[in-house]
Order: sequence, then C-alpha cells, then structure tokens
Amino acid sequence: MIRRSILLILLFTLSLVHSLFAQTDNGFTYYYQWGTRLMLVRDSAKQALKMFDTAVLLNPKSADAYVGRGSAKINYSMLVEGIKDYDTAILKADYKDKLRYFELKEEKLTEGKFIPTMTRLSLKGNSDFVGYGEWKLSGYNALNPSVGVKKYFSREQIKQVFDSAVKLFPDSPSAYIDRANYYHKNKDFANAISDIKKAISLSSNPKNYILLACTMYNSGDYSDKKIERVLNQCLRKNPKDWNSYNYRAMLYSFRNLPQKAIKDYDKAIEIYPNAASYYNRAEAKKGLSLKYSEQDIQSDYDNATLYKDR
Repeated sequence: MIRRSILLILLFTLSLVHSLFAQTDNGFTYYYQWGTRLMLVRDSAKQALKMFDTAVLLNPKSADAYVGRGSAKINYSMLVEGIKDYDTAILKADYKDKLRYFELKEEKLTEGKFIPTMTRLSLKGNSDFVGYGEWKLSGYNALNPSVGVKKYFSREQIKQVFDSAVKLFPDSPSAYIDRANYYHKNKDFANAISDIKKAISLSSNPKNYILLACTMYNSGDYSDKKIERVLNQCLRKNPKDWNSYNYRAMLYSFRNLPQKAIKDYDKAIEIYPNAASYYNRAEAKKGLSLKYSEQDIQSDYDNATLYKDR
C-alpha cells in the first residue's frame, strides 16, 4: 500500500513537471530537451525524432531544433534527410554558430575528423607508448567514410561542404584544417599542405604544425630536414609544446641521432611527463648503452608504465 502511494506520488510529480515544461516556450523547451536526452539512449533515435519533430513545429526558427532532428534522422538511417536539416540549421543560425554546424555536417559526411600520423617514426609493436600524432577533434574518431555516405553523396558533393565553410569563414583556422584533413584522406597532399599553411598563418596552434609535418612526410615530397624545420618553427613560437619536442625527438631517432633525441625527450618530460616520451627515451638510450646504465634505461620503462594510464 505504501509502495503504491509512493508510485502514485511520483507519477503525479512527473506529470506536473511534464505540464510545466510543456508550458515553457509553448512547449518547445520540453520537447527539445527530451529529444536531446533520448539521443543519448541506445536505440531511441525514433523516439528522439518524434520529439524534435514537435520542437521544430513549435519553433521553426530554432537552428538547434533542426540540428537535433538532423542528428536523429541520421541515427535512424535517414542520411539525406538529416543532412537537409543541417543545411536548414546553417541558414537559420547566427554567424557565430554557422561554423559549428558546418563542422557537424562535415563530421557526418566524413564519419569523423583526423590528423594523420608519421607512421615511419613509430616504434613497431609498442603502440601503447609511442606518440602517433593523432588528435581527436571534437571528440570524433578517425574513420573512413561509411558505405551510406558513399551511396548518397559523391566525393565532389562532400568537398563542396568544406569549400563552402572556407568561403564563409575565410579567417577561421579550423575551416582550413577540416578541409586539409579531407584533402589528406583523399591523398591530395598538395592542397592539404596549402590549407594547413593558411591555418598556421592565421594561428600558431602547435597541433597545426604537427599536422603539417605529418602531411609533408606522408606526401613523400619532403626531406626529414624540411620536416625538422617545421617543428623548429613551431617550438620557436610555442616553446612549451611538449609534443613538438617529442616528435622532433622521434625524427632524430629515425635519423640515428640518439643524443639529440634524448635531449628533446628530456625537454618534453620536463614540460609534461608522459608515457610516450619516457618509453621512446628508453629506446634511444639503448642505442647508447655504454653511456646509460641498465638501471637508468629500466627506470624510463617503469615511468612509461606509470604514466600510461594517466
């Protein structure tokens, strides 16, 4: 009896909350928020879509409502219809939000954004510790375009999205970086390098220098010394960027310059102790076993394990 009473009270409270939310902004806030929550629940895209349909009906001027509905449609295997809702959101959004919506559209059309890697500089078999140079942008993983995307959109149509973003936001580094990643994925390294250099001219973000170094390497048209100059330029502008020290050290190791590599690993660890630098420094020290003791080398391996999960 008591449990039944408690249940009735809870149901009454929920109905009251439902009523209060439904009255807010003519009900828009309620439906939009519930659509957003349902998007976080597995296999709830159909229910979320119903919520966003109502939200759009109640407030057809809301760009966020169209974005939410677009995402729900895509999750419900309605790719083309979802992209159309993104386009509507871009048209309705304020200028400051347009780039955010463009990036979301780009992400859906390419199944993620990525920064490529200098795979030659990685130590085989030690993927837990080696810094590969990947940066997950906006929380998305690096994946190839899905079959669904390829089925409904041509490569040229997808490229036009990136071109539109650059045209609309000519002073935004991220617009150029996104298009550079698209070019790189399609092995158009010359245009990728051009876009990265444009982004660097707008902002000296260390990630962009590393992206340039990786793309130059993957293009096959640049020597290691040219790649080193890019990393040197980054460190002159960003002397506290530990990852650039780590990458330059990897480059020195590949060029069989272990002492210079160790010096850069020392600097990287001084700025930010991390598993990759400790592990790679141990590997470099192994090449100078007469100078470094087994205990010293093992200490770096131990620290790599210690910092692995941090």
